[in-house]
This record gives sequence, C-alpha cells and structure tokens, in this order.
Amino acid sequence: EEWLLDDWHLLVELLLQWEAYLKSDEKKVRHVKRLKRKHAFLMGLIKKIANRSAGMGLKLVKFHAILHLSQDIIDFGVPGNVDTAPNEKHHHPTKLASKMTQKDALLFEEQTATREEEQCLLELANAEIKEQLVPWEYFLVDQVRGPNASQQQPVVTTTNITCGAQLRLHMGDDDEPGLEFVRNQAEWCRWHPALAEFLWKLLEEMKAFGLESLDMRTEHRRKGNIFRAHPNYRRRGPWHDWATIDWGFHGESPAEIACFVDLSRVPVDFGIAFAGCTVQRGCYAVVESAECEVANDNSPLGRAEIFQPLRKEVVWLDDDVGGAWKPRCYLAPVESIVGTLCVVPDIGPHKTRYFRVLPRSEWAKLFEKWLEAPHNHDEEELQNWEEASEDE
Repeated sequence: EEWLLDDWHLLVELLLQWEAYLKSDEKKVRHVKRLKRKHAFLMGLIKKIANRSAGMGLKLVKFHAILHLSQDIIDFGVPGNVDTAPNEKHHHPTKLASKMTQKDALLFEEQTATREEEQCLLELANAEIKEQLVPWEYFLVDQVRGPNASQQQPVVTTTNITCGAQLRLHMGDDDEPGLEFVRNQAEWCRWHPALAEFLWKLLEEMKAFGLESLDMRTEHRRKGNIFRAHPNYRRRGPWHDWATIDWGFHGESPAEIACFVDLSRVPVDFGIAFAGCTVQRGCYAVVESAECEVANDNSPLGRAEIFQPLRKEVVWLDDDVGGAWKPRCYLAPVESIVGTLCVVPDIGPHKTRYFRVLPRSEWAKLFEKWLEAPHNHDEEELQNWEEASEDE
C-alpha cells in the first residue's frame, strides 16, 4: 500500500500548511476566493484517507464549517481577529487560587478571592525586588519611563564562543579509545566507537607537533544560536543538534554535530591534513554529514514538501547495505555553520534515515502556492486516488 502511505504523508503536510496559512496575519483576496473550492477538495481528501468511523463519522458541525470559512474570512477578516484563546485563559489565575483553599463550600468563594489577591501582591513584590520595577507609580507624571517593550529591539549577541562540558579521550581496558567527562568521570558518557576512533586518530596526528591532548566541548554559541552536542545533557540522554554546513566547493549539506574540538590554543603555524581537511588553529565541529535522498533519476523522493528525506553518510562494514555500519565523521570549521536545522529520525529499521523539516515560516507560502494551482489538477488527483483505492 505504497500509495496509501504516501497520501497519508501528503495529507498531514497539507493540513500543517493549511493551519499555518490560517494563522497568517495577511491574506490576499484572490487567494481567499480560491480557498472555497480548495476547501472542498481538502474535505474530500480527508474523507478518502482519514475517514472517521466512530460515532457520527464526519457529520460534524466543525467539519461542515470548513465550507463557510472562506466567506467568513471575507466578511470578518483573518481568523486571528476572532481568536478566543485570550478570553479562555482569564480563569487561569482564579483556578490556581481555588486550589489553595480549604475546599469548604461556605468559604470557598471568599478564600479564592483572598488567595488571588495575595498572588497579585506577591507578583508586585517580585517586580519591585527582582526586576526593580515600581508598578504602583505608573500614573505619576514625572516618572521616568523607558521605551515601550514593543519598540525595543531584541538583543542578539554576536560573540562566538565554544563552551559547555569538557571531554577528553582515554584508552579503555580493552585497548579501545573512549570519551569521558573531565569533571565527573563516573557520569554516563556513551559515544559510538567510530567517533572515539576518529578523534584518537586526530590526536595521533597532533602528537607529532608536541600536542598531547584535545580540548573537546559540548556547546558552541554563534550569532545568537546555541548548538549543543552533549552525550548526556542534564542526565536525560544525548542531545545532538543538526546544522547546515557550507563545504565551499561541494556546497551546503545538513549534518549532525557529534562534539566540538577547540584548537584555538595551538601554535599559529600549526597545520595538518586530516580526513580531507586542512586542520589549522581554530575551532572545529565533528559532524556526521547527510545528503538528500533522491530517486534513481535524481528526482525528489516522494511528494513531500515540508519533510525532506535525508540519509546519513556511513561506512558499511560488509557488502550487505542493510547490515552493520559505522558513521562517517568529518571536521568542519565552526565558521562553516551557516544555519540551524530541525531534523527528526525516521521510524523503522532504517537507522540512517531522517527527515529535515522545513521552517514553519515557509509553510503558509507553500499553501499559497497550492492555492495558485489549477483546480482541475486537484480533481484529477482525487479521482486517481479513488481508482487506486478500488484496485487495492
């Protein structure tokens, strides 16, 4: 049922794009007018792929209301104009205060009001002590006020620094290299043996220049972004961020960061050739590179737009592609990190497959692109799905 799995994927993407489009602050009138017919196709797609069998099925008011959504947008503006979420949250302070009462029916309302007033007083005291604010002097004419919070520009630090927990290489009892934390050697620190072997080979090359150790870190801050590569972050398991690496002549590609190697303290004239890279003074990220998975004719795999399939570059230890493997590691200067990525692992036996998620800010644009597409393409596609389901 390859067609069915592919269409489930397509439906999820279309619903995510639809939600992002409805939440956008601006909409073109011509797009909203085309939305009515597109909504009919979307409802047909839901009925064919995710039909509800329990209860009344899809004979629900919420499902039927999709047909009126485009006209409602024309009459009342974008859905954000009638968002009821803020009003739904007004009772949260009262609900919290009610949990701190004696639950006595005769005194419940009085104690709830008292607890809520006490919470407000504590917030005012916290604002004065910790934040150095004096809210009760707001109406004084001669009070010195700062710029409006909405007018303040966010402070983004441009300082690039490699920090975090410090790691070091050690030779185990089985004569195999491993990694451990410098401050707490007993803390759980699990790495793939191939990574420790890669770093040990780097250290062996550096020993020829009188360098006896590697300064390895788990965090790098660059242009306001924090990249983490920690084997046991806050003792909750590994945390390895993905990033876009600019390889120069070879272009950009996604990669998972294993750790960081700080070589900023080596001599200025230091330089060796290692793993296809000229290692000099500076900071490097040890990464496992990946590439976009394509079909045999180099076309994009599947019809996905939000989720792009990736496959890690690995070294197969036998002739069987589905057999044992180890990761292929590279050294990338931290200056080559050009962007952040959201990547999720694929579910199933393929441990080297992942999905790169397109940024949420682009989802609405994809939906607008679909709105521009001819309606007859949707009707033909829906008819093909019906024929395929009948054949199954």
